[in-house]
Amino acid sequence: MEEKERFETRLHDMAVAVERLESSRQKLLMEIDSQSSEIERLFEENSNLSSAYQEATDIMSHWENQVKDCLKQNEELRSMLDKLRTESIMNNERQNHIPTGISESNKEGEAYTTELVSLKGQLAKEQSKAETLSAEVLQLSAQLQQAIQAYNGLARLYKPVLRNIETNLLKMKQEGSLIVQ
Repeated sequence: MEEKERFETRLHDMAVAVERLESSRQKLLMEIDSQSSEIERLFEENSNLSSAYQEATDIMSHWENQVKDCLKQNEELRSMLDKLRTESIMNNERQNHIPTGISESNKEGEAYTTELVSLKGQLAKEQSKAETLSAEVLQLSAQLQQAIQAYNGLARLYKPVLRNIETNLLKMKQEGSLIVQ
């Protein structure tokens, strides 16, 4: 009889253990399902972010191409403006060098006109230089922005990797100091 009670007690304990194990198994399966759903959600989110990033990159490339086209057109227009200024100066010079009777006031007027034409020519050249320098500043500013964006992109990519390497090195150092002690 005693042996039968012992077997029943043991059987009961085993049944309780099986129930606990089954309960734990169910909890683990639910957690696996939950984690699986979370992984699927993150994968979909990652896919959407990747698509959005690719779209933004394509749009940025399109805008960069348009800016380059505008810069080329701007350079062509600046060149045309320089030519027009030069032609205008030449026309003014031709108009001002019409021979007339030689008199003292004519000589002074001609000298004044020559100096005025010369100053207009210098002004036109300096305006061209200023516009060229302004365009270069804008172009360099755009290149700086691109470099900053590239740097920030690389920093976002490599900082976690470098942080992980640093953490591992610190762990190795700490483990090394523990072994030495």
